[in-house]
Amino acid sequence: MRPIMGDVLKSKSTGEFYKVKRIKEQIILLEAEDMSNKLWLGNDELLELLYDRVEDWEGENLDSPG
Repeated sequence: MRPIMGDVLKSKSTGEFYKVKRIKEQIILLEAEDMSNKLWLGNDELLELLYDRVEDWEGENLDSPG
């Protein structure tokens, strides 16, 4: 999986939703939907093992405070 900024991903283990906030070279930063202080930092290989891309996101706006 090659993520792009703004992609929504779902954790395979917890079911939590994350948004791709930053990509620098092969390092990817995700921020949890419900907690802006819950982050994940890793690379493409780990991302594919731990997360699935959400194709049709119908949840809350991940950019809104909440």
